[in-house]
Amino acid sequence: MAELENKAAAVEKAAVEEEKRDAFGQTEAHDNQGHLDFLTSLILIVVCIVIMVTCQGYYQQQLSRRIVSSFYESTGFMPTVFAAFLMVMALIQLIGSLRRASVKSYALQLVHSAKATVVSPRFWKAVGGLVIFAIYVYGLLGRLSFGVASFLVLFATLMYTHPEKNWKTWLKMGVIALCASAGIVLLFQYAFSVPMP
Repeated sequence: MAELENKAAAVEKAAVEEEKRDAFGQTEAHDNQGHLDFLTSLILIVVCIVIMVTCQGYYQQQLSRRIVSSFYESTGFMPTVFAAFLMVMALIQLIGSLRRASVKSYALQLVHSAKATVVSPRFWKAVGGLVIFAIYVYGLLGRLSFGVASFLVLFATLMYTHPEKNWKTWLKMGVIALCASAGIVLLFQYAFSVPMP
């Protein structure tokens, strides 16, 4: 009898949880991540503004050198378009997060979560990944060919994020990195005729 009551309670609990799911299948527990939506949208807005200002600088340089005659022709045009789309999406996310809670409550949540983040192993693993890409951008590009630098960094990233460290994993990750790097070079340098750095 007790077993039937436990099963009935479990079924009732599952039905209540199913009702609380939103259109994306997320439960209400997902709502406590609103402070992260708020922070992400602010960061994206700042990044978009920086990209747009930087691209205007590229355009002005190219215009003064008479390389281009309109913004549409400059190297800053497409990044500006992408940044504009990303900014619209970030503003929508910011407005949505501000409808759920106030800036003050988000600030308090961010302070509290920052303390937990600093001690999280996932955070430090992400920092390690960023260091790998910083080495790629500031150390390898320009010193090695784009394909070789991309292969090395992709291989290092795959090995860094993959828990198994045996020869089969090394071989598999090497093949993936080689195919991805070769595909990028072939696509952009030969199909699109984009000069690689």
